[in-house]
Amino acid sequence: MSQRITRRSFIRKAALGGAGLLILRNSGSARTYQANEKVGVAIVGVAGRGSWFVSLLARKGGSGMRGVAFCDVDNKRAAKAYGQFPDVPRYADFRVMLDKQKDIDGVIVSTPEFSRALIMAACMKAGKPVFGEKPLTRLPYESRVMRELARKHKVATQMGNQGSSRRTFQQAKTLVQAGLLGDVTELHVWGGGNEPKGEQPPSGGRDAKPPSGSEPVPDYLKWGLWLAGAAQRDYNEQWYKGWRRYRDFGTSSLGWGAPHSAALPFMAAKIHELWDAADVPIDKRSIRIVPRVPAAYTVGFPRWEVVRYEVPARGKLPPLTFTWHKGAMHFIEKALGDYPEWRDKRPKPWWVHGGSAFVGTKGKLNATHYGDKWDVYPAELADAELLKNVSGDGHERQWLNAIRGKGQTVSGFDVSGPLNEFLMLGNVATLVGQPFTFDPVTGEVSDNDAARAALSQDYRDGWSL
Repeated sequence: MSQRITRRSFIRKAALGGAGLLILRNSGSARTYQANEKVGVAIVGVAGRGSWFVSLLARKGGSGMRGVAFCDVDNKRAAKAYGQFPDVPRYADFRVMLDKQKDIDGVIVSTPEFSRALIMAACMKAGKPVFGEKPLTRLPYESRVMRELARKHKVATQMGNQGSSRRTFQQAKTLVQAGLLGDVTELHVWGGGNEPKGEQPPSGGRDAKPPSGSEPVPDYLKWGLWLAGAAQRDYNEQWYKGWRRYRDFGTSSLGWGAPHSAALPFMAAKIHELWDAADVPIDKRSIRIVPRVPAAYTVGFPRWEVVRYEVPARGKLPPLTFTWHKGAMHFIEKALGDYPEWRDKRPKPWWVHGGSAFVGTKGKLNATHYGDKWDVYPAELADAELLKNVSGDGHERQWLNAIRGKGQTVSGFDVSGPLNEFLMLGNVATLVGQPFTFDPVTGEVSDNDAARAALSQDYRDGWSL
């Protein structure tokens, strides 16, 4: 039996109650804080990416927070964090932690993306502010639920795309939104950039093969808790250590890199406003998603991919195309390589790791992976007076201040929920290998049954959003 709220029932309830919904974005928790009082933070997933947040606790002053609980399903990988902070209570099950630990002011969730939504949902339902690492979720529908839960429970939220809080990122966003590039009609975002060789990209290679066979579960690992809501399967080390390769668990570059490199164009172009465009006719607010992949990949991910999003007008902003490029830069080279701003550049922006490019009627801009380093053409636009008073902040500090009731976060789930949903639609597109149309208001696909089915999943018994 399905252990989830269905998309249709969720959308129906949201539609019925949305008109009277009071949104206090990032209002934080109800309690007040004394001057310089540290926020009591629980960390779910203390190894891997979670070790960064543990290291913040170890800094002088604890970066404004104190660790009150650690939660991890792998005692071996968590041993370093446990050793650094032997007095911090430890848990294997986040649900037990939320039930027993009453001094949690906020929760940082840095587990793998396939379990992240379930954990963040439980935290927000318990009234806890949440910092969710990127990608926010594995599936589009999960991102939608995160946004709605954050609104409903009025908790401070932030996704871990740290570049978006920096001053230079905000300056680029301000520059674009002030119209200094003119009408922006073309956006490109890339990951795994390289100098293209030949006229066409190479073969995409074979699809991944799922591990076979059962192995004993290591005594340091809680396998069932690690699986969380994923489909039941026996332990195999290849599942555990190689989970990123498989669609059942991972998100590939659209999840690992794109939440950084796509954040600037998505936010600057105000694409997230389509999620609240209920008064706009469905044909004027829907997004068309068109994939290009070398072959079918149903278990793993393509070696290269191109996903074009046809984005409609947002208020007075014109329609635009937003194109994602992974692994093969042949198509972005053809699209942008002859523009005088980039023609003679060596290396070209898209030959290096990740980044983004804007094409406007009055100018162009290219930015690096985090969106915080950029070049604009004409160059004198960088000296615009309106950019001088733009400020930035530390990403985690911004979230902690929001918990205290001081200010807002730039990547709260109101914005990062739609951003992540938008990106994960790209993974749906490369899975089904066909175009489809998505309504950002209702979260529905109208013209492709396979794509519609891939928006969400049924969770294992005992797990739900």
